[in-house]
Amino acid sequence: MQRPAEPDAVPVSQDVLSRLKGDILDGHDAPGAWLAAHRDETTGTVLRHAPQFMPAP
Repeated sequence: MQRPAEPDAVPVSQDVLSRLKGDILDGHDAPGAWLAAHRDETTGTVLRHAPQFMPAP
């Protein structure tokens, strides 16, 4: 049985993003910096994979 496909983007609330940005300022930048860099402000989603790691079309 196959697993359902995972979405390419997942919703992230502004509250969560704000807390992660706080972590960046405190020097804990691994997840927060990535999420902040890949958040689509118009849809409020974060891409699951960084563009530089996406396969070429």
